Amino acid sequence: MRDEDAKRLLGGVTNGPYYEMKRHPGVRVLDADRLLRISYLLGIFSALNVLHGQPLADEWIRLPNANRIFQPALVGNVRKAAIYRFRWRGKPAPEIEVLRR
Repeated sequence: MRDEDAKRLLGGVTNGPYYEMKRHPGVRVLDADRLLRISYLLGIFSALNVLHGQPLADEWIRLPNANRIFQPALVGNVRKAAIYRFRWRGKPAPEIEVLRR
């Protein structure tokens, strides 16, 4: 993965902190937002690896994605402790139900 892509996936990390993390991976403490992002990315990668195999799991991060669940408004609400239920019923896009705002 290119450094630019990794910095974007980590929430727009600037060069200084990013390269410091690469040089000394065990020293820097990550905030909750960065840990949550990493957790989501690892979960998606792991699920794709199990369900579709390594080639897709390795490539998915570079594929275009316009699915509405990845739009900033919804992601921002997730960080505010809103609770959503996603149901895939044989369609590419899930039904999204708000359980708590």
